[in-house]
Amino acid sequence: MHHGRPAIRTPRSAIALLAIIVCATNSADAAVVRIKSRASISGPYVYLRDLADVSGVDEKTQSRLEAIEMGPAPPSGRSARFEYAVIRKRLQSAGVNLARVTFAGSSVVEVSVAADRPTIQRASFQPVGFGAGNKSIQRRAETLLANAVRQYLKKQAPAAGRVDVRIDLDAADARRVIGANRLEFDVRGGSKPWVDRGQTLKVRFYDRRRRLQEIAIRCFVSRSPYVLAARYRIPRGEIIQPDDLEWRQVESADRAFREPGDVVGKEASRPIPKDHVLTKADVRRVPLVRVNDVVKVLSRRGGITVARYMKARKEGALDEVVPFAEIQGRDVVLAKVTGQGRAEVVVAESSRLRPLKDDRAPIQFRRAPAVRNARFDGKKESKLDRR
Repeated sequence: MHHGRPAIRTPRSAIALLAIIVCATNSADAAVVRIKSRASISGPYVYLRDLADVSGVDEKTQSRLEAIEMGPAPPSGRSARFEYAVIRKRLQSAGVNLARVTFAGSSVVEVSVAADRPTIQRASFQPVGFGAGNKSIQRRAETLLANAVRQYLKKQAPAAGRVDVRIDLDAADARRVIGANRLEFDVRGGSKPWVDRGQTLKVRFYDRRRRLQEIAIRCFVSRSPYVLAARYRIPRGEIIQPDDLEWRQVESADRAFREPGDVVGKEASRPIPKDHVLTKADVRRVPLVRVNDVVKVLSRRGGITVARYMKARKEGALDEVVPFAEIQGRDVVLAKVTGQGRAEVVVAESSRLRPLKDDRAPIQFRRAPAVRNARFDGKKESKLDRR
């Protein structure tokens, strides 16, 4: 495949932190990060010191580790969960050698915001006509600022591609943002690395009285997930190959494929348009038996194996159970697909199922006409069996 994930460059600050930890752990025991089960914070951002107790290293290295940012704090009155895997990922992104770190304690930290949480710098202008508890205003303001930050990062970090921006904004600042003239925002500030870390940015805008306003915001920027999409149009029934796929960034990876091994070699269950993000509904395992195929069905009873040919009523992949009907009759049995053109009965043949709705429809056999006249008494093999 020619398309892949963009390379991630390690910032100088991360290299410096890594060097400090390596030097410290070469001369002392590995750092011990004991994760808490609950944490209460008062700032706009969550640090490792809020989530865990660090020990086993010198004081300087301990301070550096404790100051690593984990993510934005939840809004007032809400809580957030920081799982062990997220903490590991944040440390690794900061350049920490995880081989020299021992984790202990809880697997999840429940983080809540203290009542006396300080607010960030506010603009002087406050428009009237908005209720302080209007959550829709806050969500709209956060969306407006997130879009402005994305546009800003397109110029500052084009290699990051599509990014997800989470902004922590209180109600008072939200009202000021909504009151901006023409909803135009000038974003400034921030530093490298631009993604997978928190950023402190300044947002300038004009209010409705044409006065310049400025607020400081704290946001967390992460790279949008990569999923698999169709590079070309894929017809229904075609086996998907690696060259048919490409990586694409999306806002949400729900139900989308993120591993090529989950898609390559499967069959398109429906026509897939170009650039379409692949989901489970788009692919299926390659059927070994198709509708109206004449299949050799085995039935094992008391050490005796009886083979006869029946027509498939549904498609089936390996190990799938499919209904099969008699060629000259109306009996239907359930059999598990065991190979190309082969199946084995999984219920007693004497138990008859209801005839399918299309049993009376003409059947188009895919084998030679001789198949329809073959007799199977369970004792002798037909010429078709010996083939």
